Amino acid sequence: MGKEIDIKVKAKFVSKISKGFPLIVKESIANLNDLQEEGALMRLVDENNRFLAKGYYGIQNKGYGWVLTRRENEKIDQSFFNGKIQAAYEFRKSFLKMGRLQLSACLMGKVMELAV
Repeated sequence: MGKEIDIKVKAKFVSKISKGFPLIVKESIANLNDLQEEGALMRLVDENNRFLAKGYYGIQNKGYGWVLTRRENEKIDQSFFNGKIQAAYEFRKSFLKMGRLQLSACLMGKVMELAV
């Protein structure tokens, strides 16, 4: 897609990113001025340049981007997104086969489980 920009994550936020927190908040970025163009791919590293994740830059109401992968060698391209969409479809396709009433009952059951 494009060249990845190395973005340093402040020490206070490294653990969150490493544990899978997907939102990249403004306060976590040490070298904010290196981000110029929304949509740019970011290679998130700690203050010692150790890889944490790859994400993209896009200012939103909640943050400055989202983590896409924690695999350093994973290429972010059309194939990457096709795979993500296919995986999301496979995860949800059983719901597509249900009738509306069955789906409502299934979801209601999940809500009731959470309430107990």
